[in-house]
Amino acid sequence: MMNEIIVTTTKQADALSEKRGREVAAFCSIPFVLRDDSVARLLRRNNADTAYVVGPQKVDIRQGKHTIMVNASMYQLTAAAGRAHPLLHSISPKGCPPVKHVLDATLGLAKDAIQVAGILGCGVTGLESVPILTCLAEDGLARLAVQDRAWAAAAARITVHCTEATAWMEQQAAENVDVVYLNPVFEHKLNAPPGFELLKQLAAGKALTLELLQEAVCVARERVVVKMPKETYDLQTRCYSKSEMKECKRATICKPYNQSINQSDVQHSDL
Repeated sequence: MMNEIIVTTTKQADALSEKRGREVAAFCSIPFVLRDDSVARLLRRNNADTAYVVGPQKVDIRQGKHTIMVNASMYQLTAAAGRAHPLLHSISPKGCPPVKHVLDATLGLAKDAIQVAGILGCGVTGLESVPILTCLAEDGLARLAVQDRAWAAAAARITVHCTEATAWMEQQAAENVDVVYLNPVFEHKLNAPPGFELLKQLAAGKALTLELLQEAVCVARERVVVKMPKETYDLQTRCYSKSEMKECKRATICKPYNQSINQSDVQHSDL
């Protein structure tokens, strides 16, 4: 279990990095520690086990051997597949009107948001309820946006808000965005990338709930896309069901409707 988080800088940090570090510490109500030693020693000295590290070139969160950061490592592979990629096809199916605005209600490290904003060319509003992850998304996207790479424009089109998704959507007008995208944290994740356990710990187990899905259905104009593991998440009982394991897909598309949500109303797409 995580005990305490501190904010510090890289060894070669400049004045802007230190300024940003202090801003993050104030925003998250956690200590800022001047970098006068290794991160491991700073953690021990401050009785902490997790560090938010700000540098001129990158920002990351470190805990033991685990590190998480915002990056565009999968962007080129997804771009090569184009709109045929399952994620992009789920959000903007062939033959449907172009998507102009996507709400990523579970932003996390913004990996999917970067792909959607860049390859589909749409704006993305990202919601993240955990302050330290909000800061990581803001800092990471800001650095990607100034790189001379294909994903720079994508990063610039993503707007980040620190807020709880259900509460935020409750305040929005009906059909306020084209698509709502949900990538909730599940207890087990197949082929989990490095750092997933740290991300899951920081995300505090943000799971898919019926209330979240209902608000997404109200806000979405065209569709709601939920990225899921191979176990089927039963939208009625909110528990795992393996009865349809062979037919189960990794993305669930729910079209907006006014009635109560039933499992029969869910369409599947392999993601």
